[in-house]
Amino acid sequence: MSEYLYLLSNPAMPNLVKVGTTRNEPDERLRQLFSTGVPQPFVLEFCAIVKDGQVAERLTHEGLAEFRLSSNREFFKVGVLEAIQITRLAIGPHGVHTDRHNSVRIANAKIALEHAKQRLDAEARAAKEFAEGIVRNEERKTKLRADIRALNIEILAATERRQLTSQKLESLRNQHKRLGIKPVQSKPSFFWPFSDRVLENERFSELLIPWTKIEEQIPLLSAQLSQDDFLISEMQSRLTLMMSELQSIGKEK
Repeated sequence: MSEYLYLLSNPAMPNLVKVGTTRNEPDERLRQLFSTGVPQPFVLEFCAIVKDGQVAERLTHEGLAEFRLSSNREFFKVGVLEAIQITRLAIGPHGVHTDRHNSVRIANAKIALEHAKQRLDAEARAAKEFAEGIVRNEERKTKLRADIRALNIEILAATERRQLTSQKLESLRNQHKRLGIKPVQSKPSFFWPFSDRVLENERFSELLIPWTKIEEQIPLLSAQLSQDDFLISEMQSRLTLMMSELQSIGKEK
């Protein structure tokens, strides 16, 4: 008398399959297994008619031995499709009569249809994720390119500003050098001695005012120049990072 070799899964037991044999119809075996100790009904993933249920079950269990959870239980921690492939290989050469019984044929047709649907759904999800990834990458590239252009403009403006500051500072230093005046006494008199020259009050005032302004502006411009140098260096570092990120986007899988 022929028997059924079945392979079952259960939504409440992810990544587990049950492999066994029965002389009853597969649907009847499913009803028997759905007891009070099982939270959800089993799902028939594969079944075949075999001549000798004990031999077929033993061969299948041996093929799935590395996935077995316990030696006295028919549960295996393995994916459904992999379990079906191993089961087919294990029982194939031992007089298996598959798809010759109407219930087996219908069950396996449903299984094949469900697996095909799962593969199509998986391929559709993968294609969608791939397309969404391309869109996200292009959006990131577009934003990065815009940010890079804006940063380049900022760097150019800061560089030009620094150049103007540097030119102005150099001009002031030259003026300061040309004046060449340093007071050698603090108390006013009829004449004001400056360096090796002696100046009258009127001439002294004419030189002292611009000299004082230059003395005040030189440190301010020097500080501004240092600040510009720091800002330009910081922006160039950001630009380097952004360019590296832009290049890495195209390499992402």
